[in-house]
Amino acid sequence: MAASDEGRAYVNVNQETRSVSAVDTSEASLRTYRLVAVSFCVLCVLQVALNVTLCLYANVKSDIQTNISLLTEENNQLQVSYTKLLTDNQKLQKKLEAKRKFCEKMCANDNRTFNFTTEKDSQQDLVDNLRQELNYTQHTLLVEVSRRLNVEGALRKKHRENAQLKNEINILRGTGTGGG
Repeated sequence: MAASDEGRAYVNVNQETRSVSAVDTSEASLRTYRLVAVSFCVLCVLQVALNVTLCLYANVKSDIQTNISLLTEENNQLQVSYTKLLTDNQKLQKKLEAKRKFCEKMCANDNRTFNFTTEKDSQQDLVDNLRQELNYTQHTLLVEVSRRLNVEGALRKKHRENAQLKNEINILRGTGTGGG
């Protein structure tokens, strides 16, 4: 059963006829090349899948960073608006207090020669207008505070999504480097 031909491998021995059939080594080599080619194709498909995944991740990460930047900018603008509204509110409070003091002073001077009721009515109208301005400013302030809270909530949500994506990337990287 030992072979002296180097180009042939003896694979099958028929026991009944005691004849030996030889299989060419080129067939074995062909099978090996096919196995290598299939393995290479599988690796190429895996590489394409990895490239697509990384491109998608880069786009998602870029979009999230853009959204975070926009929300942070809007938050800053809301903070400035909020501060301005607080300042306006304080100014209106001071005006209202000054007009109130003026009205009280006018009420104490009943002995004046001008028509007190007309002056009192005009002062009351002024006080009412200032109160309306104050109410409007307070309402605007509440709307801006509510809007700011909504923006901050959205910003926190984007931060959580960003952290989750980073964790998923780290998991994917850990799996990718551990397997190779």
